[in-house]
Amino acid sequence: MELDNESQDAYAALANVKFMLEWDWSGAEKDYRRASELHLLRLTGARRYVRFLALTGRAQEGLSFRKRMIELDPVFTEYRILLGWDLQYARQYEEGIRHLQRMLLEDPNLPRIARYLLSWNYALAGRYAEAIAECERIHNPQPCAYAYAASGRHAKALALAKQNKRDDPVFIAGAYAALGDRDKALQLLERGYQEHLPVMVYIWASGIFDPLRSDPRFQDLLRRMHFPASPPR
Repeated sequence: MELDNESQDAYAALANVKFMLEWDWSGAEKDYRRASELHLLRLTGARRYVRFLALTGRAQEGLSFRKRMIELDPVFTEYRILLGWDLQYARQYEEGIRHLQRMLLEDPNLPRIARYLLSWNYALAGRYAEAIAECERIHNPQPCAYAYAASGRHAKALALAKQNKRDDPVFIAGAYAALGDRDKALQLLERGYQEHLPVMVYIWASGIFDPLRSDPRFQDLLRRMHFPASPPR
């Protein structure tokens, strides 16, 4: 930034460090905004800014930002796919499902992230069989572990959780929360906090952690990460 104060990539990279590693929400937003002002459609800035908005409780604002990006570049497939992610964090699961289904109907060979996002929208909408079908198709354990747990298939969920807990303790904690094992879920999240894992930024807004929201230990964890006290919307 000292070399080039108008480097969009530099602002975006600094914002990402503040967001994912330092949990400095206000500092991250300042730099994301500057990156987006310099070049709205560059993925390094705009995509991460939309994610930042969703994960810090401003999902509707993130949706509006994404739709503006799509209007400016309607043929860029990745923006349209990621709208399914934005709708998930805005808790508009059925709309996310319809959107991604339409895209996959148009092009069944979309990048696998489209089916990954579809599986999460299915799972969080309570459509567990469809979620499992999609996540098994792309061999992704995260949504599968959650969907198995939430649908009562505890043995399958536990097998996936034990198999993958070292890879991603945060999302596997969501499976344990769905199983009703709050102690194990919170133990994994505490480990994520102590290790300062970047993926911890997902815990405030994600619907998979709704079973933990009333637990004082979860509230304390959010406080230590400087998240807002109000529930996600």
